[in-house]
Amino acid sequence: MGTLGFEFGKIYIIESLPETEASIRDGQKTTSGEYFARKLIPYCNTVSQKQVEFQLCKVSSAKELQDVLMSIKKVAKHEYPLIHFEIHGTEGQDGIALINKDVVYWPELLHSLRSINIECDNNLLVLLATCLAHTILNQSI
Repeated sequence: MGTLGFEFGKIYIIESLPETEASIRDGQKTTSGEYFARKLIPYCNTVSQKQVEFQLCKVSSAKELQDVLMSIKKVAKHEYPLIHFEIHGTEGQDGIALINKDVVYWPELLHSLRSINIECDNNLLVLLATCLAHTILNQSI
């Protein structure tokens, strides 16, 4: 068990936000995923006993999101992932909306995350910085 109370080997920040939502933070125009990475990684490296790897994955479509999740699944057994989503929720409260207007519904997302969780021996942590993300709790997990 790591200093943070659980173990993870790599942080993946999956972002699908339009560039128009980038804003000035600390004097630089950045998206929230970029800003989060810049702030979180130094903190984790301060409290962790080892350097924390991270990858910012910008996706535009459901296909790109599925490709990223499949690539995480392939390495999940060896690098326990922490997955942070910076994506809009849908108005219908039934999933996430990507830049190109694709919708990934909660059951589909949960299926992908469940398969990653199995690969990493039930050690997956998922953070959803997504409006209406609480509606995922209405799904069968």
